[in-house]
Amino acid sequence: AVVSTQSTGSEFKLDLFLSSHVDNLFEKIRSESIKQYYRPYQTCDMTKMAEAFNTNVDDLELELMKLVADQPVRIDSHNKVLRTSEDDERSRIFENVLDLSLMYKQKTQALLVKSAILKAGLVIKVPVEEKPSTST
Repeated sequence: AVVSTQSTGSEFKLDLFLSSHVDNLFEKIRSESIKQYYRPYQTCDMTKMAEAFNTNVDDLELELMKLVADQPVRIDSHNKVLRTSEDDERSRIFENVLDLSLMYKQKTQALLVKSAILKAGLVIKVPVEEKPSTST
């Protein structure tokens, strides 16, 4: 995909209105595609990533340093690995879904117990006290 965008870039440079924006657009597209590449993983091998983006590891590392400066990502230059922080959004959402499912399960079980009690007739009815009538 990266090679195809580079080859079509020369065609876009011929356009009168796009020509001044082509380099900036392709830079932003490449940056977003790199971010989308590593987002789902906690660790990412930079050699495989460099192959996917048709570049060498050193150039990719320099590009990643610019991209991840404000994000919770660490670059292990020795092992050529990109590590995201453990507290990512997907894991928080997953934990939230688990908590909600446990709460739903508890409420459902309580409703089932209540309906079984009502069905068995084990309900004790407390007489309602009459309010004193007020006469004027």
